[in-house]
Amino acid sequence: MAPARVVSAPASGHAYMRDLLATSLLAAGVGALTGLVAVGVRLAIAFVTNLAFRGQVDLVFHSPAENGLGLWLVVVPAAGALLAYLVVRFVARDHRIRGSSEIVRSVAVQRGEVSPVRLAGHATATIVSVGAGGSAGREGAMVQLGAALGMVASRVIGASTRHRKLLLAAGGGAAIGATFNTPIAGVIFAMEVILLEWSTRAFIPLVVASAMGTLVATSFLGSEPAFPIPRYELVSGRELFLYILLGVLAGLLAIALSRILAYSDALFASVPGPEWIAHVWGGLLLGIIGLAAPRVLGVGYETVEPVLSGDFVVTGLALLLVAKLFAYAITRGSTGSSGAFSPSFFLGSALGGIFGALAHLAFPDWTGTAGAYALVGMAAVYAAITRASLTALVMLYEMTHTFSIIIPLMLAIVVADALSKAYGAPAYFRGGKAGERSLEADASANILDLVAVGDIMSKPVETVRDDAPVRSVVEKRFATGHQGYPVVDAEGRLVGIVTSTDMRRKVTDTDLDRPVREFMTPDPATVLPDATAHEALTEMVRLDVGHLPVVERRDPRRLVGMLTRTDLVGVERRRLAEEEPAEPLITPRTFRERVKEARDRMRRGRERAED
Repeated sequence: MAPARVVSAPASGHAYMRDLLATSLLAAGVGALTGLVAVGVRLAIAFVTNLAFRGQVDLVFHSPAENGLGLWLVVVPAAGALLAYLVVRFVARDHRIRGSSEIVRSVAVQRGEVSPVRLAGHATATIVSVGAGGSAGREGAMVQLGAALGMVASRVIGASTRHRKLLLAAGGGAAIGATFNTPIAGVIFAMEVILLEWSTRAFIPLVVASAMGTLVATSFLGSEPAFPIPRYELVSGRELFLYILLGVLAGLLAIALSRILAYSDALFASVPGPEWIAHVWGGLLLGIIGLAAPRVLGVGYETVEPVLSGDFVVTGLALLLVAKLFAYAITRGSTGSSGAFSPSFFLGSALGGIFGALAHLAFPDWTGTAGAYALVGMAAVYAAITRASLTALVMLYEMTHTFSIIIPLMLAIVVADALSKAYGAPAYFRGGKAGERSLEADASANILDLVAVGDIMSKPVETVRDDAPVRSVVEKRFATGHQGYPVVDAEGRLVGIVTSTDMRRKVTDTDLDRPVREFMTPDPATVLPDATAHEALTEMVRLDVGHLPVVERRDPRRLVGMLTRTDLVGVERRRLAEEEPAEPLITPRTFRERVKEARDRMRRGRERAED
């Protein structure tokens, strides 16, 4: 008689490859369709923009700043906001436009369940809002439609929760790869922002999806970089300190933006009257800002490109920075349209351009031109706002094809990200609105995946003979406090397990002298010593048990240990003890003490030398 189930490392081979191949083929289809959708969204926004600001039916994009509307400009964003509200209300059955954070939250806490119609409704409303001058990004609509395609595919095939989440992420990642011609960044975005998972089983289908999405989109839009700019490089090592300072400023800007957005959300939520009133008020305020600074209306990439090339006036760019900050806050607060890419690129390039121009004016001999700082500022602000540093780094390299400035880019990004996180700016894609909990990604290795059962199991094992009376189990429980005992036969071979639950359910006062074999659970699930703690925990949860006997691989009835939930908790407790020191690594007090100790050692060394 052998135990019913032995938990070991999952089998690899044909079953794994079949699953991976099927998932990758589905991801390829989702990615290709998402590439077409990305092209369609760009054309749709161009159509709405030209119709709203120029009165023309044209699919070639023209900036909202190029309009002859005069004071009528104030009305256009308000009308667009009202129309966007109607789309959200009657198509998505919601009250505000939702961005990509809805997809992230769905994957993280809702088993990947989200309505494709709802996503399509929000995306359509975003197209209308941004096309009519809403100061937000178009990428949110693309990510939502890509995720909607992934959701449709998962429903057609009846996918499991894991595959459904993966296909949602595949659509979102393919959208980013397609819209910016950044296939690698699309993969990183899907894993770092949407899926919050780093694994081979996710990486391969996401690569396929992003590659297909980018390939399809570039076949229509061309394969040129999203922002063709001059080649920038680090002029002097001393510049690194300026780039670090730029990272600090980017982090502070992200913190300020998060506060302004929170205030804007609360302000428009308190507007009295029907819900659509807040949308209209926001549109009117945005139109007024647009009269003074029309370049802040819409997506704004036509403004970012010359800034990255260094073609701007500092005073004018400073005004645009302030105007964009408030235009974006008004758009987000009143309508909910909140694509983060283009606003953060606009704000970051403006901040970096201003900083770089001033730095080059002060230190012309050892600093690069303002465009280089604009490029780094764009990446740093995006990283600080979204808390997606790796995506920012890879995306900016792919978008510009500029490797020579990668070190300043890395330093500024991590400084901005760290400062933003330390002082409370919520991760944008993971719930930054009032009342929402920010979902943080932690790509560190799961310690339960690194620890073998054999290293943490309890041994020697307290066992019970199958012919022993039940009262012996009761006595052992009072003596040891254990809640379960493996049951062995006369040869010491595993035949079952008896737990406190078995005793409560089956044993009465008249059964205390009967043999344990009548009340035990026969042929229990077991685990091998070389299985990981994570695999064992998964089996415990699946079976709703708190104990797993550990057996030899060659003889699954030969008991070598016992694994309990307490053993698994102990692994996590040790991890916390290692990662959370009782006091900071360096404090002013410890620094002074260490300096004093160093001086004392030097003094004692001199005294010994003199002797």
